[in-house]
Amino acid sequence: MGCCQQKAPENAADYVGELQITGSGVCGCSKPFRFKKRFCCGSGPAPAGKEWDAAAPGMEALLDEVDSIGEFTPACCKIADFDAAKKKLDEQWLPKVQAHLGQHGLTADIEVFWVYNGQSSSQEMRLRVYTLKLDATTLGVPATA
Repeated sequence: MGCCQQKAPENAADYVGELQITGSGVCGCSKPFRFKKRFCCGSGPAPAGKEWDAAAPGMEALLDEVDSIGEFTPACCKIADFDAAKKKLDEQWLPKVQAHLGQHGLTADIEVFWVYNGQSSSQEMRLRVYTLKLDATTLGVPATA
């Protein structure tokens, strides 16, 4: 995890891995878009472990929804507007992902950021996966007064 990444979700414990958004076509900037395992330098490791292995089959159908829900509309230079797509995914898709992952002791969030290599820049989007923090709330223990 780099110095400038957004904070992990409050209910997150250990980092499990991440999936990187990519589209089709030569540059990966055309529809359809989907979160996939690491395909380019700079991305973190793909999610792994027994919890992810149990959750992964159920994620396939959810990952298929990303393009239609995110509505990856081109902004500048025919590049998809990841900020707008993230807002839609956070509202309409991520709660379903978190519910599914939660059954396997995992949670996730979406991170959008810019990468600059000294000559050009590009926007990145990642689905970051974590184990759930085990506390009274996640275990369903009623709060005491």
